[in-house]
Amino acid sequence: MVLWFDKPAYQPAVFSYNAKEFKEVYQFEEKGWFEGTPVGNGKMGAMVFGGVFSERIQLNEESLWDGYTMDAVNPLAKNALPEVQRLMFEGKTDSAEQLGSRTMKGVP
Repeated sequence: MVLWFDKPAYQPAVFSYNAKEFKEVYQFEEKGWFEGTPVGNGKMGAMVFGGVFSERIQLNEESLWDGYTMDAVNPLAKNALPEVQRLMFEGKTDSAEQLGSRTMKGVP
């Protein structure tokens, strides 16, 4: 696919924003939880409240809440995998899904 543009992009004579909006100092006290940027992978996370001159980062890790790390590995999953695969290859997706739901989900 080839796109061809022979006209320059539209440039308005008057911009719609006010330049002094961008000169305000970032105030952490006024920023709530919903104005941060969430980052993480499910086990460890953070909320980043970024600013121009300073930045605040709130860290969170799952063992902070329970006091220990949680192993969610289901011991039945290894033994059930071949049966789930066999059912999938036979086209019995409903049965495979039911077996997988009972035996292969993580345990809290």
